[in-house]
Amino acid sequence: MAGVFLTFVFLYALLWLIERKKGDIDGFLVAVVAIVPAILSFLIGLTGFLGYPMLSAFAALGALVVATYLCLWKILGLSGRRSAAYTAAVLAFNVVLQMGTLALTDS
Repeated sequence: MAGVFLTFVFLYALLWLIERKKGDIDGFLVAVVAIVPAILSFLIGLTGFLGYPMLSAFAALGALVVATYLCLWKILGLSGRRSAAYTAAVLAFNVVLQMGTLALTDS
């Protein structure tokens, strides 16, 4: 659950810091774009309790990438390259977050 919240905060802060110069982007739209992929990733990640935690983690990560890209591209109206760059940043953040979680639980 903390990972979902951190993903939301990371994407919201990233968009707010870089895209706030545009006059047509408001805070509510940025919040919608940031929360939709996080909730979708969380819901798919819940299936890990059914017995396949690694498979659900990869599925949740894939859904996060696709949902982030589509939300940035369609809802926020960013270009494809800019959406891909933000999606890559969110993916890298989540991979580091998952590796840190695994390292903490492994020791």
